[in-house]
Amino acid sequence: RRAASRRWWRWLARHGRAEGGGRGGAEGARCQRRQPGGDRKGGRHPATCGAGSRRHGRAEALGRGGSGVGGIATLVALARGGTDGQKQSATGALRNLACNADNKVAIATAGGIAPLVELARNGTDGQKEWAARALWSLAYNNAENQVAIAKAGGIAPLVALAR
Repeated sequence: RRAASRRWWRWLARHGRAEGGGRGGAEGARCQRRQPGGDRKGGRHPATCGAGSRRHGRAEALGRGGSGVGGIATLVALARGGTDGQKQSATGALRNLACNADNKVAIATAGGIAPLVELARNGTDGQKEWAARALWSLAYNNAENQVAIAKAGGIAPLVALAR
């Protein structure tokens, strides 16, 4: 499984950043994550949003700079029309990217909300889970994305998943 994940990220790094540009890193990623004690704590989350997280560093690099739009557009295209596994992986990557405020805007601009709502409604169990997480990350502290998710019909599938 780990080898498949590494291959996926290598492929995405090669094909999603075809226009060039640097890696960028994750030095600016800030998230609100639930800590083990149950409180919310602002700052870097060690598992998904910290600078030391290799996976998030790759995802963050795809979402930054001139090459980021290509990476996000590639992920949105895979979420819309890839295989079941590609849809789930792309949805997870979009969720990781949505930790960054600039990436939230880029994902919405690239048309990422509609495929995520569709996967939350009609995807496999794993796709539904990751789509719900991605939509939550996109909506957190972003009123425009909250309205866009509601307009795309995202509230009903999310309520159904919560039950």
